[in-house]
Amino acid sequence: MRNAAAVARFINAHKGTVSVIACGERWPNGALRPAIEDMLAAGAILDGLSGYQLSCEAQMAVAAFRAANEQLAAVLAESGSGRELAAKGYPQDVQIAAEWNRSQTVPLLGKDGGYVAASSALGSAPGFFA
Repeated sequence: MRNAAAVARFINAHKGTVSVIACGERWPNGALRPAIEDMLAAGAILDGLSGYQLSCEAQMAVAAFRAANEQLAAVLAESGSGRELAAKGYPQDVQIAAEWNRSQTVPLLGKDGGYVAASSALGSAPGFFA
């Protein structure tokens, strides 16, 4: 949420094929735990794209984001992850995550598996996926 518009602008500027994946996480027993915050963040990025044909799943993520956008902090606070963070003593993390477009940093994944800011990675040594 914090950098959705910046990521969408970066994608729009560089074009090409894009996959936006709402990852979720795992329950302690290893089962998949869908995460509403991941779907909303994916929808926020996808909502800022232009000239792309969105899959049905992507359209649903955009619709979910648009429905939650006016009350993003409350939706995140009531999510499973939000309640879990609050119970562990980190309710401020949920509020920080809900700060819409607060950051302009665009992360790029390096071949070593770490992330770097697009502003420092582009034009440097090869090995970054844009």
